[in-house]
Amino acid sequence: MNKKDRFIYKKILPLFTNFFDKYLFTSFEERRTNIYHEYNVNDYRADKNKVILIHVPKTGGLSIWKLLENENVLFNFNKKSRHNPVSLLCQPKDYKYITFLRNPISRVYSYYHMALKVKWSPDHFHAKKSLAMFLQNCISAKNLSCQYFSGLIRENVDENIYNLAKQNLKNFYFVGLFENFNNDCLKLIKLLDLKNKNIIIPKIKPTSYENITDEEKLLIKTYNYYDIKLYENFLNEYKN
Repeated sequence: MNKKDRFIYKKILPLFTNFFDKYLFTSFEERRTNIYHEYNVNDYRADKNKVILIHVPKTGGLSIWKLLENENVLFNFNKKSRHNPVSLLCQPKDYKYITFLRNPISRVYSYYHMALKVKWSPDHFHAKKSLAMFLQNCISAKNLSCQYFSGLIRENVDENIYNLAKQNLKNFYFVGLFENFNNDCLKLIKLLDLKNKNIIIPKIKPTSYENITDEEKLLIKTYNYYDIKLYENFLNEYKN
């Protein structure tokens, strides 16, 4: 993106995208944000000697970036973009993909409350309207793990995409659990055989919000059937 386009995407377009999102409940601001920050790119070429972190939002990914970015092991996307799926040009069986999984219900609920709190969030207006409106319009709230691990972003997840995501995840170099974050970070450090053994694992900043209700759980489950299925399948293998 050249300087002129970057200026338009950063300064001019938000005036229009936020207006339409607020009054017509569109998702233009989310698309603008992804383009400007180069998120959700699925055709990048990676370095086979580097670790590729697949950072699904609200899974502790920023802490993993901080943990590894000074160790010369991470593959850096353009602009150090934080949120990109598996590349369709770099299959997991041939590259060192790592990620952390989180219970989809708590992940989406956390993202929802972040969108409520942060006014510049691209999904702020949807979240303010209602959880249902947020789920209808936010790509990050609907089976996003399956989209990221399959590499098929903005697609309606079905059995084929789910099975591709599950197969890719099995070929990941490392998969940790958000719910077991510290212990799995130690496993990752050992696996990567990092020279600096005294690395301090960054603490995940807790988000403060009300406990989820049964109705809210039901809404999130309805929009995340395949992510829940993927998470439960991994848990069974993880425990064994």
